[in-house]
Amino acid sequence: MVYTAALATVLFYAANVPLCVAFFAKLGEEARFGIGISTFEGRFALKSASENPLKLQGKKGMPHPSMRFLLKALLEILRKIKPLRLYARIGTGDAALTALLCGAVSGIAPFFERSDIAPVFEKPYLELSGIIEIRAGNIIRAMALAGLKSIRRSIQMKG
Repeated sequence: MVYTAALATVLFYAANVPLCVAFFAKLGEEARFGIGISTFEGRFALKSASENPLKLQGKKGMPHPSMRFLLKALLEILRKIKPLRLYARIGTGDAALTALLCGAVSGIAPFFERSDIAPVFEKPYLELSGIIEIRAGNIIRAMALAGLKSIRRSIQMKG
């Protein structure tokens, strides 16, 4: 009985640990993308993302059959995200279009605690980085709900 209570306590605290996810994308002369995850501190996640960038390459292929499950889980996770920071430098090469695009991105800025969005009028350019926070329990819950919904849907289609 003691072990069950200890395990329940550990699982409860593990589910409530905040996970900070940092991301960056840079499209210019060279396309780079990175993502990092850290507990409690967003700056560690951002450091992890910048140390191991991925180079974007065009890949051809069809989506995996479980894509519907993943999209449902992703939508559920997006509802539980707490945005912390957004940094963006945006340019299209056309000054008017760049200004409109920066204004559109500024529309989501109030959701973040801190944001810095600036236009680059000279050339086509995109640089995004940010930090978001989500609890581990919310990810587990979203995956479970998406799984249950997909199981229910497959039972309805068979029956």
